[in-house]
Order: sequence, then structure tokens, then C-alpha cells
Amino acid sequence: MDYLILDAEIKHGVITDNNPPSPGYVYAKGWNDYVGMGIACVCAFDTGTNRYRVFTETGLDDLQALIDRRTLVTFNGTRFDLPLLGCHGIATDLNPAGGPIPHHDLATLIWQAAGIPPGEHPKGLGLDALCRANGLPGKTGHAASAPQDWQDGHYGRVIDYCLADVENTLRLWDLVTLNGGCRDPRTGEWLNVAALPELLAILTALVEERQPLGIERDEYQTAIALHEKLLGDVQNGGGAERRPEGTR
Repeated sequence: MDYLILDAEIKHGVITDNNPPSPGYVYAKGWNDYVGMGIACVCAFDTGTNRYRVFTETGLDDLQALIDRRTLVTFNGTRFDLPLLGCHGIATDLNPAGGPIPHHDLATLIWQAAGIPPGEHPKGLGLDALCRANGLPGKTGHAASAPQDWQDGHYGRVIDYCLADVENTLRLWDLVTLNGGCRDPRTGEWLNVAALPELLAILTALVEERQPLGIERDEYQTAIALHEKLLGDVQNGGGAERRPEGTR
């Protein structure tokens, strides 16, 4: 099973209370105006080739060909990245053969484990906060700045920011799939994501295939025992109270 961890940045930002308009910049009409947002770039990590990839408007056909062959992993992609891609001609639901393109939204999984009602966007459980609470670097900038940077011609800066988001999503995905959960940045408590059927199925497949995502193979092999212990805990009904040895 090969994964494509992806993140998209937009050309035109959205005016909000925290992002008031600045003279000389173009803005989308709102968070549902995916066409008006435009696509600045899409960055991804492909586990099939162990490579980072960067796509702009002229490379979206190549992105589509890759999406058709991969399982997608995003952070809040259900509500943002995938609808954005869809409005710009990138299919993320069905491949050319008519089969579904699998997608795991890490934000949805973590928020569900935290008891957040479907459809809500919780404060304090964003990518940056989750990464920093779990020993990962976190974001390198602010999403609201990316559209202005792109319009100013600072393309490399936006791509660099997008790649960092992909790496953070990849590392957080590794952490959750290796350890069965992560720490809640709001409380410090353990969020037992492995209790969710979707992640349990992913863990089972990873154990069977012995396939690492973004980590070195020797590190992955040492984690196999943690996977198997975790799966036993969850299947025996003890997963909600226990976590693998060595997790903080």
C-alpha cells in the first residue's frame, strides 16, 4: 500500500477577522470559493518512491496520475485540500478504472478520538499545535501569509512552507500509526486514535506489509512489536487505557 501525503496552498486568501484585507492583493470570496482561491502549489511525499514532489498549475496532470495510484493522507483535506483540487479538475474520489481513491484524513481521526462532533473545527487541535505537543517541529509560517507571498512572487517561500506542512503531516501520521495515538495539546492527555476502526484497519495492514512511511526501515522493524502489542490491546478491549511502551 503506497501513500501520498499531500498539502495544497492557494493563490488568493480569504478575508477573515484575523486576516483583514491588504491593499493590492486579490482575495477569494469566502472559504467555499475554491475556484477563486486558485492553486498556488501542491506538495506531497510519495511513499512508493520515497520522494517529495512539488506540483504547480502546469503539473496538475502529473499530480492526477500519481493520485490515481495512491492512498491519500491529508490533514483536514476532506474540508479543504480535496474540494480545492476537485474544483480545479483533479479527481480525488474515483480513479480512471472507476474504483475509489482511498483517503485518510488525519485531522478527522484525531478530532474524532478527542470527541469533537463531526463538522466542527476545534481550536487548539490544529497541525501546528498537535506537532509541537508531540515533539515534532510544527509549522514554519502562517497559512494566511502564503497567498500574499505567492502574489508577491515569493514562490520558493510558499513551496518551502507547503513542504514543511507535508513533512509535519507525514511525521504526525507516523507517530499515530506507530503508537496508536498522540498527545492532546490542550490537556496533555493521550488521544487513543487506535480505538477507531479506520485506524485499526490501517495498523493491521501496516503490520502485515511491514511497510514504513517516512521512517527508516530499521526504525520501523523495532516498531513492529509495538504495533502487535497495540493491536492486541485494542482487540482485547484494553486499548483505551493502555499505550505502547516507550511513548510519552
